[in-house]
Amino acid sequence: MCIEQFKKVYFLGIGGIGMSSIAQYLHKQGIEIFGYDATKTPLSEKLENEGIHIHYQPDPTLIPDDIDVFIYTPAIPADFPEWGKIKRQNKPILKRIECLAKLIEEFPTVAIAGTHGKTTVTGLISHTLHAAEIPIVGFIGGILKNYESNLIYAPQPQWAVVEADEYDRSFLHLTPTISIVNAIEADHLDIYGNEDALFEAFSAFIEKTKPQGKVLVSTDVRLSKLSSQKQIETYGIDRGLWQAKNISPQDHHMLFDVYLDGKPYLHVDFPFPGLHQVKNCLAAISALHAIGISTEKIKEGLESFPGIKRRFEIIYQNNKLTYIDDYAHHPTEIKALIEALRIAFPAKTIKGIFQPHLYSRTRDLADDFAASLDLLDIPLITDIYPAREKPLPGISPQFLLNKMTNPRRAYLPYEQIPDEIANSEDIVVTIGAGNADLLTPTIIEKIKKNES
Repeated sequence: MCIEQFKKVYFLGIGGIGMSSIAQYLHKQGIEIFGYDATKTPLSEKLENEGIHIHYQPDPTLIPDDIDVFIYTPAIPADFPEWGKIKRQNKPILKRIECLAKLIEEFPTVAIAGTHGKTTVTGLISHTLHAAEIPIVGFIGGILKNYESNLIYAPQPQWAVVEADEYDRSFLHLTPTISIVNAIEADHLDIYGNEDALFEAFSAFIEKTKPQGKVLVSTDVRLSKLSSQKQIETYGIDRGLWQAKNISPQDHHMLFDVYLDGKPYLHVDFPFPGLHQVKNCLAAISALHAIGISTEKIKEGLESFPGIKRRFEIIYQNNKLTYIDDYAHHPTEIKALIEALRIAFPAKTIKGIFQPHLYSRTRDLADDFAASLDLLDIPLITDIYPAREKPLPGISPQFLLNKMTNPRRAYLPYEQIPDEIANSEDIVVTIGAGNADLLTPTIIEKIKKNES
């Protein structure tokens, strides 16, 4: 099936970060794109401004009768009202990852997997290749700042760069030339059941790497739990084939030296704080080296990296308050975020507003969430973002608060977030993969009103 030969494609859940990049890519091929999403967002408005047709209420009559292929996200429930008409049309119906795999199968591909860091590493590699004038298509799981897009595209790409999502084993549809495993920790246990099954899936992903390809794995990953016949190159801080040494935080930057097999390779001045960012850089460096990019171009790319929205994104700053938004939604990510905040803003009081993402994740990782959130000076928990899930009995913000020990912990209703931030001082960070970012315009308006 060659999707690029179709004339009309319909997306169920077109506004999602993974779906929207595919929609944009196909639109650039001259295909007419239609789609549904539950919520109008800046990203969906961008798609509409580019000429993509989107509706926001389920309505089968708005689905054209001559669609060639339907693409859907697993977040769409089985009882969604449009499924009936879609299935009656007897046209191909593909999951997002199935579509993506077909689009990139002709290109050599870098696929970035891992429970943390996928989006940043994908963005780092895509940006550096683009800056080095290598024609690529990069499907990024976040909006790359300065590009204001989750798609980097050049005609006649020489490489594809994609996130390899472990949710529902999606990444097993890919056959990468270069596979990266940046982290493996308990997550998506609603799918896998236990950590052993998660490692089995990552092992299978590694085995999908093409012959003569390259597998790059963080030293943080327990290699003994991976069963693979592939040759693995490792990267890490003071460990692995690729190593970061002499790490020196300066302001919001991380300065460090990179060594390859014990020999100096390059020095990096990376413009974002945190040891997790150093590890992300190592993942990108090892892949870019494998592609054949020079050390000079790698250094230029990393040091000019503009960042990704909702990843340590400073939204607003004045002489009283710094308001930051971050997508961290796993305990390890939250801990790394707080460590980065301590580096960037030493001696400042850090207030974090956490929006838990998924009832099942909140339940399964509650103790770890509590330990990470207790590291904040003032931890506030807002309402759980359900995403694709129904509520679970007993799982609520209070359930998480009861696990915590920080004496300043408290519940904050979602609708009170703007007033809480506008009346705060020092550092306030909204944390989570939910929809707290939709409050940003209101928050900024209230902060400015307090300034006047």
